[in-house]
Amino acid sequence: MPDQDILRLDALLHQRGSPMPPELRDAFNDYLRMHHLWLLRLIILVSTLSFLSYGLADWIVVPDVGPESILMRLVFFAIVLPTLLTLYQRVRDMALLDLLLPLAVLIANILWSLLLAHSASPNVQAYQYAGIIFTFIACVSAQVSFMATLPILLANAAVTLGAAYWLFGRSLAMLGVFATAYLPMLAYGLGGSWLLSLQRRRAFLRCQIDTLQRSELATLLEREQATRQQYERFGSLISHEFRNALGVIDSQVKTLRKESEHGITQLDKRTAAIAGAVRRLNGMFDTWLAGDRFQSLQRASPRRLQLAHWLRQWLAAHGDITVQNPVELRGEAIEIDADPELLKLALANLVGNACKYSAPQSPVRIETRIVPGQVGIAVIDHGIGIAPEHQALVLQAYFRVAPEGSVRGIGLGLSIVEQVARLHGGRVELRSALGVGSEFCLWLPREHAIVPSR
Repeated sequence: MPDQDILRLDALLHQRGSPMPPELRDAFNDYLRMHHLWLLRLIILVSTLSFLSYGLADWIVVPDVGPESILMRLVFFAIVLPTLLTLYQRVRDMALLDLLLPLAVLIANILWSLLLAHSASPNVQAYQYAGIIFTFIACVSAQVSFMATLPILLANAAVTLGAAYWLFGRSLAMLGVFATAYLPMLAYGLGGSWLLSLQRRRAFLRCQIDTLQRSELATLLEREQATRQQYERFGSLISHEFRNALGVIDSQVKTLRKESEHGITQLDKRTAAIAGAVRRLNGMFDTWLAGDRFQSLQRASPRRLQLAHWLRQWLAAHGDITVQNPVELRGEAIEIDADPELLKLALANLVGNACKYSAPQSPVRIETRIVPGQVGIAVIDHGIGIAPEHQALVLQAYFRVAPEGSVRGIGLGLSIVEQVARLHGGRVELRSALGVGSEFCLWLPREHAIVPSR
């Protein structure tokens, strides 16, 4: 999924005209507030101060409207600057904020054009060229969404051209001369505004891509570290189990030699002990290979099972697991779609653990359970139980509560059970208390389960 998101963002990065996807708009807005709100505030302050300072130029160039110009600019400054700064503080929508300053510039341009229209100074026509500053400020202030501010920018250009036409005595020739100087500046300003908004968009998308890539690298690093820790635990466990089995074989061989030197023959006893040690090693490697095979298995192969009948058959075929502990089967008859081979592995590990960690003759119970949307196979024992701090860890591969304890194993059994649940779209539930016992329930989806009619 992260790879697909990165590819999608990379495609957006190269699509200049495409709008920002709805699911990214809030993040884009937050990015703009974090990185560019200060710039918009600075542009507001500089623009309003520039507008205010032009009152001095008006006093010199068009002195007949100088006092009115100063008064108009002071009132505009006193109203617009606090209003814009307050809105920038309270409004969170950057696209809306991006419209405010161009709109204020448009109003200032209208007021200034009306002021020049009332001047009788001979300098008024030449002074109209100073109106280009409004276009420049309006374009620079559009930082976020070019298409949204474009109507205001064009309206500002229309006011400037209209005022020039009026002040030049409605002369198209003079307007043409003015347009020759003004239109390239307008095109430059609009192009710069478009590039600024595009740059903001591209910077945000690059930031998102970098964030996803860093997240993916962090996830890969965590997986690498978890895998290394698993294999370190496995190496410790495997060496412990090897030493035990090889110690048994070595001691039996030495004993066999000593007995042979004294004419004592107990070959069956010694070979049985050696064979038992070999079986334990074989069983350990079979469990390890099964766990390794699960890592690459992507899905189960379910078929219809009559669960209670299938559990009775499984118990009859696996008496070697339960030879020291009586096992009771309870539950309502139910049919379910599940992979029988995977269920065999899960049940063998759950029942085997229940018997290994319980005293001889301590009963073990297997129950079938039904809740809305799920069917459960629970294995309940009255053994030593699991401490609360270990309950979140026992489903991890190669984890053992007491690696050096008397109960043999490599810590893969419950991990296999969890993977069986995952491949069926289910889960494993654990309830346990020290000295009381443990209850593991393998929950499977119930969408295909059928309770037979009676």
